[in-house]
Amino acid sequence: ISVNRAPTYMIANVPSLLMSADAFIEPWHESDIRNKIALVISEEAPMSLSMLTKRVVQSYGIARAGSRIQNHINAILSKMKLQTTVQEDVVFYWDNNQNPDEYVGFRVNGDGENKRDIRDVPVQEVANAAYVVLYEQISMGQDDLLREIANKLGYTRLGNNVIAALTLGIKYAQKQ
Repeated sequence: ISVNRAPTYMIANVPSLLMSADAFIEPWHESDIRNKIALVISEEAPMSLSMLTKRVVQSYGIARAGSRIQNHINAILSKMKLQTTVQEDVVFYWDNNQNPDEYVGFRVNGDGENKRDIRDVPVQEVANAAYVVLYEQISMGQDDLLREIANKLGYTRLGNNVIAALTLGIKYAQKQ
């Protein structure tokens, strides 16, 4: 995989239906919420719980998920029996046709609403970017490797969060 062929992270196009937070948690909206969750996962997985929640609640015109809304989403998600992985207390949701242990892709950070915080990138994507860097470069020091992986994933600054996430991905790659 060369970086020209790695796709850019793109958010799902979710139909909007405006409603209040109180209406959102009413039981008769559950099937619509489930459908939106399934749509977002099918287009964006693997993705973190926070991004999934944000995408779904924003499609209802709700600015942010307070604890009531988050608990409601969590309850719906637990009934859906979706495939998840956990890294550093962050839950990631996978589409049913994706196998986290055999996942080979990675996506480049997009612009604007297609941007992902590095904490929303699963270790599998970081590991796959690391494989590509090492395949292209064969060998390099740790600092150069971190910079090149960040570059492949579309992150220009190596802040503490980025370094921590990349290091986690490298460790994951070493274990695999």
